[in-house]
Amino acid sequence: MSDTTKSLRPLVSRPACWESEHEAIITFFTDDGDVWGFPFFGLLAAQYTHRDQTLALQWQGSQVRIQGPRARDFFRAFAKGSATGIKANGADILSVQLIQPPASSPAHSPQAH
Repeated sequence: MSDTTKSLRPLVSRPACWESEHEAIITFFTDDGDVWGFPFFGLLAAQYTHRDQTLALQWQGSQVRIQGPRARDFFRAFAKGSATGIKANGADILSVQLIQPPASSPAHSPQAH
């Protein structure tokens, strides 16, 4: 094996820079005292609304709403992958809420008499 092949092997066999052993988790400390974690790469959509100073982050089956004057700053850090969690502090972040669709009741099957 030539010296060139030996020197290139570590470059070729490395995993891609965005791959890691563990999926990044973002943690939300909600107003009601619960703690929720979602995989960063599971995010379906995000919307920041300036007039309400509200950030909505949508995952499968759940939406996290963050409201406050620094919600946009959090969104910028989150989009860069540098934000790992958030909790309301009453000043910069006023509210962190998890919104889930109402649980559907099981369908009642007609019973034969």
